[in-house]
Amino acid sequence: MLFFSSRRAGGFGGDDLWMSTRTSAKDSFQKPVNLGASLNSTANDAGPRISDDGLTLYFCSTRSGGYGNFDIWQSSRKSFTDSFRAAVNIGPEINSPAWEGLPRISSDGLILYFDSDRPGGFGNFDLWLSVRKDIHKPFGPPENFGSQINTKFFEGGPELLDNRLLYFMSDRPGGYGNSDLWLINLQANGRPTGKAINAGEVVNSKVFDFGPDLSNDGTELIFASNREGGHGDFDLWISKKK
Repeated sequence: MLFFSSRRAGGFGGDDLWMSTRTSAKDSFQKPVNLGASLNSTANDAGPRISDDGLTLYFCSTRSGGYGNFDIWQSSRKSFTDSFRAAVNIGPEINSPAWEGLPRISSDGLILYFDSDRPGGFGNFDLWLSVRKDIHKPFGPPENFGSQINTKFFEGGPELLDNRLLYFMSDRPGGYGNSDLWLINLQANGRPTGKAINAGEVVNSKVFDFGPDLSNDGTELIFASNREGGHGDFDLWISKKK
C-alpha cells in the first residue's frame, strides 16, 4: 500500500488522500484510488502516514474543527478489507494554534513524530515528538527534537526505519538543492544520537526533494520532487537499495 496526497482531478477539495496498491514489491503500483469522504474534505488533506499494522492512518488537514492552521488527524479500520472510519482530530495536546503536520508513528505506536512552527523551536519549522505509555492512552506534551536535528532553517517530514533511523527534509546549508533529504540515528527512546547527515546526491537533486517514505524493509525510499523527468508539478520518485 502506498498512501499519498494529490490535487489531481477526482478529489473533494484542495489536496486529497489517495492510495495505490501492488501485489508484491516486485510489481508496479496500480491506479490510485481516492480514499473517500470519510477521510477527505473540501479543505487540504495531506501528509498521510500509515501505522505499521496498516490499521491507523495519520494525516494533516486544514478542515474545520481543528485548533490551528494544519492539524493532525487520524482514522482507523478493523482490517485491511474494511474502510477507514471518519477521521477525528488527535486533540489539543498535540495540535496548537500553529501548524502541525506530516505525522509519523513509531512501529510500537508509542511515539508520534511531526513538524510544527509552534513557539519553542530553533527555526521557522522544527521536528517534534510526543510519547505515550500505552497505545490506548493519549499522547503526552510535545518535545522539540533539539539542536542535533533542528536548525534555524526548515526541518520537517519525518520518516522512520526500525525506530532507529530517522529521515527528514531540510533546506539547511550543506545540501544539493532547495531542500534535501537528511538522516540521523535514534536511540531506543526515539531521541537523536550523533549528527544528521545528508542522504547524498544519488537521492537529492538541485531542486526540491522532500516527504520521505520508506518501505518497512528499508529497501525502497519514496519521496516527492520537482526535478526534471516528472509528469507534473511535484511527482513521487523511488530510490531502491542496491
